[in-house]
Amino acid sequence: MRCQTDARRFRTVALLFLSAAILHACSTLPAAIEPQVVQMLQQTSQSFGARPQIISPADIHALTPEQAQEFLDFFNHPRLADEPAFRRLYYYLEGKVQDFTYRNDTLTASAAFASNSGNCLSLAIMTTALANLVNVPIEYELVDDYPVFEQYGTVIEKGLHVRSLLFDPYRAARGDFMSNNRGIAIDYFPTNAERFVMKMRHEEYQAMYYRNRAVEALRSEDLSSAYWYTMESLQLSPASAESLNMLAIVNRRAGNPDTAEQIYRYAIEHSDEKLSLLKNYRILLSSQGRVAEAMLIEQQLQQMDDRSPFNWLHLARSAQNEGDFSRAIEYFQKALELAPYLHEAHFGVAMAYYELGALNSADHALRLAIDSTTRNSARKLYKGKLAALRREI
Repeated sequence: MRCQTDARRFRTVALLFLSAAILHACSTLPAAIEPQVVQMLQQTSQSFGARPQIISPADIHALTPEQAQEFLDFFNHPRLADEPAFRRLYYYLEGKVQDFTYRNDTLTASAAFASNSGNCLSLAIMTTALANLVNVPIEYELVDDYPVFEQYGTVIEKGLHVRSLLFDPYRAARGDFMSNNRGIAIDYFPTNAERFVMKMRHEEYQAMYYRNRAVEALRSEDLSSAYWYTMESLQLSPASAESLNMLAIVNRRAGNPDTAEQIYRYAIEHSDEKLSLLKNYRILLSSQGRVAEAMLIEQQLQQMDDRSPFNWLHLARSAQNEGDFSRAIEYFQKALELAPYLHEAHFGVAMAYYELGALNSADHALRLAIDSTTRNSARKLYKGKLAALRREI
């Protein structure tokens, strides 16, 4: 199942850089979070105001009566009478998403159905709503192929791909989920290069909706909504490293750095996925001038298998600020090995070469920066720098 749209964009998001938090009353906190963390969070809950009305998982997956009837008319058509239910659902979706339009939003089932748009999680939500109507078992996988990293102001997101798997109800009743007939994958853009990350529990899949909404709120600096959506995600998946990372980020943004640090320490100790937590904790330490502690975290990060170019980009800028331009170029190049489209890294290389007096190398890097960007403002800046540079060569 494919969609004629830029493959980079059909992704759910995992937050990498920033600053965060969560909470309002002890009775609403995830039970899996330790008491000392609960107490710490209660002390800062007033920063985020009263809990707003938040859509329930049932309403996320609700279709209008007209939408449900449209699907059921197709599903129950006599020409499909000999097809198993999960294949009839697949055939419907195959036609439904042919002209699907990308939107960088996580939509409810009814909104995705009505607009025929959304991100990959929106498709999973719409698929789940339809599967629920006809009792088709469904599972979820998180997969990764060539990760794409996008920056919105100070928010950096890594694209991860969620896909749904539809199963024959009769096999599922026997627990035969992963037999030779492992189900049909519902996926916008199957590249055959996907790397399986994990099988997701239903609660983790639901938590992803609220976490995505929290990221969207952060883009617009709406810390209150980001906080409460993160809270909702932690209710469903209390041990989620991504949600704890968001929790620390929101607290830092809200002016609660001590709380953010305690969350980072707690999450790093208790989570298997420490990479994003360590990155953000290092940023917090650096912002407080705790250089030696930040360097220890940096050394840990350099020993980890990090596929994020923004880690190297951050290290490169730190090296630039310290006047170590050769090391900065090394880190910028590592970022470009992972994401050659990053015009910011090409520009960083150019500036570092300029400081080292390697003007021809700076010229080459600036031209690569110009070729890599689609932003008019950045292109104008780089062309101005290039013109000034050539007057010195």
